[in-house]
Amino acid sequence: MQKEEISDLIFKLERIKKMGYIDTLKNLGKEATLHNLLELNSNDVIIKCDDINNSKYVTFFNATPVGKDKNQIRRLKEKYGFYDNLDFKNKVFKSTAVSTFTTFIKSNYLLKLFVSYEDKRIYLQIYDKNYVLIEQKTYWPFEMLKSFYEKKAKYLFLVKTWVKEEKNSKYYKYYDFSGYQLKTFEEFLKLVEEGIIRVNFRVNVYNKGYKKNQIKDDGTSFEIQEIDLLKLYDKIY
Repeated sequence: MQKEEISDLIFKLERIKKMGYIDTLKNLGKEATLHNLLELNSNDVIIKCDDINNSKYVTFFNATPVGKDKNQIRRLKEKYGFYDNLDFKNKVFKSTAVSTFTTFIKSNYLLKLFVSYEDKRIYLQIYDKNYVLIEQKTYWPFEMLKSFYEKKAKYLFLVKTWVKEEKNSKYYKYYDFSGYQLKTFEEFLKLVEEGIIRVNFRVNVYNKGYKKNQIKDDGTSFEIQEIDLLKLYDKIY
């Protein structure tokens, strides 16, 4: 979005603030109603209603790691995965990893992230149950992560909302808002290094259908708690 478009968005939000309670007409949710009012088509901005104040993790983007072996996800699943849901034929690889401490995976290994500015990579470190480092072969190159990062929405607007119901209809009042711009990729790396951003592995196996026993990769995601989202953004309004 250009500066003019941001200024126009702010102007519309200020106008909506003055409208008082608004009939949703089709009983849409508060964000859907606001999007309709704004006639927002840009992918560069995220609109969220109410303050971000809970501990839920949200996916910032997905990025499959690389390494010497062609398919790192398959290698991790087969070597360090575990049998789940009484399926003793197919392993899964499900866990999270952060850089500030080791996290446990059910196969009795420990995972940790390591941000190497020298190599320009974020490594996945794997330890045994005695905290001895086994390997550091899987990684995400900075260049690849930066490509994903720069495709994210550059702006975030948080809109405070009151809700009331009358005669089986919902009404929303958008009474205040604030705007934020995405920080630099270097700030993103810093949050990974500080353990604010984690990696979530969700590698399963199809248990039926024509893909039965094949890998079902539900995404290797970089995640952040909603309450920490504003550490990724600078306030602009």
